[in-house]
Amino acid sequence: HRPGQGRQQQELADEAGQVIDMLSYKATAARVMIELRAPRDVSFVGDAVRWSQVIMNLTTNGIDAYDDIDEASGRPRRVVVALAHTPAGCVCTVADWGSGIAPDHLSRVFDPFFTTKSCSGAAGTGIGLSIAKRIIEKDFKGRITVTSEPMTGTVFSIFLPMISVESADEAASFEPRRI
Repeated sequence: HRPGQGRQQQELADEAGQVIDMLSYKATAARVMIELRAPRDVSFVGDAVRWSQVIMNLTTNGIDAYDDIDEASGRPRRVVVALAHTPAGCVCTVADWGSGIAPDHLSRVFDPFFTTKSCSGAAGTGIGLSIAKRIIEKDFKGRITVTSEPMTGTVFSIFLPMISVESADEAASFEPRRI
């Protein structure tokens, strides 16, 4: 945890922007542009470090999706992180126009140790998406979905429900008892 942070009101755009800054070298080396589309006032209650971990994983995967795409193909080489309010909370999408995910792999992308990354290109352990899903569902009480089409791209969508600081504190302080 960062000092003084944890389960409190967080600005999603600020946290996502910091992750994008951290990934700028990797993106530049891969000749991929990362774009953040976000109003300044999209916020949530939760742990900023855990949120950053999710955005880091999804954005890194988006950059890696271009490993097998020829730069001369004319396809956009960018990852777009977009944030928006909804009446019930907020939505974050991370989209790329890279290699996509085969239909028979889509149902498994959140399984621990499942990876589609080759040994020759970006090596993956297959735990990043399973950790991201656990963080979104357990820590933030949200949901994460994926849509993808081979050689067209992938979109990960995250919904975070509106929650107050007080109810987040209650959930964080709940300790199950052994009987």
